[in-house]
Order: sequence, then C-alpha cells, then structure tokens
Amino acid sequence: MSDINRQFRVDLDEFSRQTGIAAGLLAKHVALRIFTGVVRRTPVDTGIARASWDVGIGADPGPSIATIESVASGDVLSKAAKISAAGPYTAIYISNYVPYIVYLEEGRSSQAPSGMVEVTVNEAKSELRSLTR
Repeated sequence: MSDINRQFRVDLDEFSRQTGIAAGLLAKHVALRIFTGVVRRTPVDTGIARASWDVGIGADPGPSIATIESVASGDVLSKAAKISAAGPYTAIYISNYVPYIVYLEEGRSSQAPSGMVEVTVNEAKSELRSLTR
C-alpha cells in the first residue's frame, strides 16, 4: 500500500470516527457522487465524452473510449454498480481517456464553462465538511 493510500485510509478512519459514518460506505458514497456528477456535467455533442467515463475497482480501468453505439446503451448504471459493489478500503478509479476531455475540463465548452471534475470534487468536499460541523 502506498503512503498516499495509507494516509487516505487513516484520514478516512478519523473522519468516520468523527461523524459516525462507516468508512467503507462513506468512500463509496463520495465515489458515486463524483462519478455521477462528472458524467452529468460532461458536455454532450456526440455523447462520446460523457459515455467514456469509466470506473475501475482496485486499478485504473485503462484506456477505453466509447463508440457511438455504446452511447445509446447508457451503461452509466452498470459503472455506478461497480462502485456500490466495491469492498471497504478498495481504491476506486474514475477516468476518461477521450483525448479532448482536458479541454472540456478547462471549460472550452459553453455547456460546461467551469469544467466538470473540479466543480464536482469541490461540491463533494463541501458536503463532507458539512458533515463534521
């Protein structure tokens, strides 16, 4: 286990102790909140960028770019189910390998002028802070 993962686990345990919320449930809730938030905020032209968000449990799922056919399949629920099925203290990776995803995050689309990831992560942080007040 890397030092970063070890420290995250310590921080999560401390947060869990302070709030009374089980650490494993909290981690899954945050991951699910971030995943659904970035998917929802991703601008849509062809739908490929939005459909290319992926989830890996224990490891980065690796490069995977949606096709036009997969856009219609709407497999966001199956990806969210991976998060729900993750064990406690399991690393959950959320990724998107579309080459232009960085440009969308930088706000180059009028549909998401503030990006998707940073906005969603900041909202999740705010929600977590409100639990400790």
